[in-house]
Amino acid sequence: ELRSVLDECVDRLPDSLSPTFLLRESDGLAPPAVAARLGLGAGNVRVRLHRARLLLRACVERARLAPGPGRASP
Repeated sequence: ELRSVLDECVDRLPDSLSPTFLLRESDGLAPPAVAARLGLGAGNVRVRLHRARLLLRACVERARLAPGPGRASP
């Protein structure tokens, strides 16, 4: 159940954050490789990862408190 909630929350990440998060966490690329792949600076990658993780944490917490499936939103 947690996996489905997490997948839903990742799908709801803003377009500016999801590629950075997915390259790092799903594909396992190191932050410098993520930066190179996306044409970003190292600092920008760190900020985007931080923001994505904050949104995901909040989304998962809301889903845990919501009375029923499909209630998660970032």
